[in-house]
Amino acid sequence: MSWPLALLIGIVLTAAWLLWAWQRLRRAVHILQLEEYQTARMLRWSLRSWLDDRAPAAVLAGTVIFAALSASVLAGWPPAVIAVLAVVFAAAGIAVPLRFPPRPEKKPLVITMRVRRLFGALAIVYAAITAVLIVVGRALGASGVALLLLGPALAWLAVALAPLPAALANLLALPLEEAIKRRYRNDAARRLRRVNPKIVGITGSFGKTTTKELVAAVLSARYRVLKTPESYNNVMGVTRTIRERLQDDCEIFVVEMGMYRIGEIRDICRLVGGADASAIVGINEQHMERTGSIENTMRAKYEIVEGTKPGGVAIFNVDNPYCARLADKTTHVRVVRIGTRPGLDLWADNVSVTPRLMRFDVHDGETTVTVRTRLLGRHLVINFLIALAFGREFGIDLKTAAAKFLPLTPVSHRLSVSEVDGTIVIDDAYSANVDGARAALTLLADLPAERRHVVTPGLVELGAAEVERNREFGAHIARVATTLLVVGERPGTYVREGALAAGMPPDRVIACPDLAAAQAHLRALLRPGDAVLFENDLPDNYR
Repeated sequence: MSWPLALLIGIVLTAAWLLWAWQRLRRAVHILQLEEYQTARMLRWSLRSWLDDRAPAAVLAGTVIFAALSASVLAGWPPAVIAVLAVVFAAAGIAVPLRFPPRPEKKPLVITMRVRRLFGALAIVYAAITAVLIVVGRALGASGVALLLLGPALAWLAVALAPLPAALANLLALPLEEAIKRRYRNDAARRLRRVNPKIVGITGSFGKTTTKELVAAVLSARYRVLKTPESYNNVMGVTRTIRERLQDDCEIFVVEMGMYRIGEIRDICRLVGGADASAIVGINEQHMERTGSIENTMRAKYEIVEGTKPGGVAIFNVDNPYCARLADKTTHVRVVRIGTRPGLDLWADNVSVTPRLMRFDVHDGETTVTVRTRLLGRHLVINFLIALAFGREFGIDLKTAAAKFLPLTPVSHRLSVSEVDGTIVIDDAYSANVDGARAALTLLADLPAERRHVVTPGLVELGAAEVERNREFGAHIARVATTLLVVGERPGTYVREGALAAGMPPDRVIACPDLAAAQAHLRALLRPGDAVLFENDLPDNYR
């Protein structure tokens, strides 16, 4: 076979695999984005999930076919054999991505400038790999016919091993990304110092976003308020908010502060110059997979208090035992304790919940105010108390602050309640943690319904506690619900085990491969008067 013909065949074979290769490369970049561009976490994900991530048998078969094709070319087998293997290889590359299209993404890949730069770095990595293959081929004395294998080798690499080139590209781009981050952070810090708003910081293992929305609503009764949008709760999210949204007349900046590692909240506090007032909504085992222990999670969350300015105030939910411990050790700022026990600085009781309204009483010394809200769930009382406490610190009386709650509607996919064809639907699918899942089940039990159904994939990011907490979750479901629909495998398997061990009838525990299958079961199952809870929808890097 002449080298021009070999080159032509190689181009055709590569083109046949381009769609599949693109899908897999894009998937690797998507996981990198979901993992906050942490190379080590993306590689851990790939060790756990890459081969099982859609059509694993097809990837294995494609690998075997490519190996056979390579052997036939390099060994000089008869052209007819090479031709057959080439046709099979091309057919696999075309058929698989059409037969197994990418699953719908909960959080799609966002084509940011960083993603564009990452794809540019990927191009450099692949150019380097191409050069290495050519050099190695020449050193081994490969003939011109071996050119047939160059393009297919690169396509196969994208399909079977894309996390490795993606990781190399991410590391290659890292110095440039760090330089860009520093420039953006410095620009944001300068702008923030010039405008000089008061800084309100909010963190916690759960409830941060809802609390942020409530705090902003209360403070807007008197001040011009900027809040971090959606879940922009890391350093670059806060940086972007400042650079794109901070106006000269802003008086208070409400900052949601999230963390995946110790030191991350400290970095946010340094960016904003410290908080004038801060709050920890609650702490639990969420993110223990990342922090390693509940003590490390407490340390990481307490950075918001350590970053509160002298003379400032820190608000703690002392119904949460971890927050109570942190409140007791805090001396450098004034401490405000809120909860549901009499005698605290701000406390609540007399909670009642209907499908359309929740109400409760808030006590501040001798003053009592009744709060009415369309946001449902007894656990949200803590979030409201924190917002009222911030309002009090900034001179807004309880009655005025409480009036801001009635018009509010639930944050999307965060325990929002609606009625569809006579069925009550509780949508808590954005994310889930131990306390949030317990609260969602309490709301499900509070609402009037003939039968109650739960759809869930289980809880993640719990580290060593994942198995035990998911079994406890399943046992709690068995006490509340009529039917459990478990979506996916791990950690749903543990939820299923917990429900069965707690006495839920096996025919009421339904395993579903994905959410679409669960919804199909629901359509056949639901009738007017029922209630259904959608608790959690695992992000793409956990599916």
